[in-house]
Amino acid sequence: MEIKCATCNNSNKNIEFYGPFCADCAKKKKSAEINEEINIDKCSSCNMLLFGKERYNDSKENIEFIISHKIKKPTRIIELYNDKVLLEIIDEFYNKTILLNKEIRIRYNKRLCQVCARKKGGYYEAIIQARGSDEKIDRFINEIKRYLEEREAFITKIENVANGKDLYISDNLLTKSFLHNKGFKTINSYTLKGMQNGKRLYKVTYALYL
Repeated sequence: MEIKCATCNNSNKNIEFYGPFCADCAKKKKSAEINEEINIDKCSSCNMLLFGKERYNDSKENIEFIISHKIKKPTRIIELYNDKVLLEIIDEFYNKTILLNKEIRIRYNKRLCQVCARKKGGYYEAIIQARGSDEKIDRFINEIKRYLEEREAFITKIENVANGKDLYISDNLLTKSFLHNKGFKTINSYTLKGMQNGKRLYKVTYALYL
């Protein structure tokens, strides 16, 4: 039985149909539902892509991941050039899978990610007062720096003092975990820094002798 497209009057003898629409008109209708522009947050300092509470490297795979979640459809990037991207999108129309190609523009919204904002603001939750030989302290710094960076934390600053160095660190829980896992013995002191949700917040100083 011949069917004519409800939009363009094309025949199902010439082209695949999705319900009352030919493939061309069906793709146009589904494509029109997808925005011509997608906003993606990007850190103005480290250039990491920001989505939800996470940071992602600026890569084709991660842009594809973010776009797929924003348009809520399986998506593959065919071409990526500057701020435009050609997408292959899998959608549903009249209970049939339909494959769309659509070019959209990416608008990057520049802002500081939490990590960079904290770095610029000199944020820290813990201080390690490392004492010992220069060789042991430098080796310790390299170890904890690598550990922190793998977990989105950082050393805010390092101060040279008599017999060692003071390390100001952005995350106390990670600092505590590193010291515990490595078996370091420390003497700890606490300084009240404020209140949050009715709980006292402290900055911790770890005295470490290497």
